[in-house]
Amino acid sequence: MQQEKIEDYDYPLWLGDYLIQDKLPWNKGLSIGFQEFQKKYTLHDSCWIGLFYDVGDRATVTLV
Repeated sequence: MQQEKIEDYDYPLWLGDYLIQDKLPWNKGLSIGFQEFQKKYTLHDSCWIGLFYDVGDRATVTLV
């Protein structure tokens, strides 16, 4: 099985700049429990960049 490399993904050109310059509208993000999330979204055939968790302070997970 061949491992994918990050350069194999097709990200929009503006995404890197927005991340570096902290221009993404984080205040418009959703903060919902997984029960509500799975009612609206499917993880089937999804492409995920990462999963970030903060179990120490807030017991939260951020999916990107």
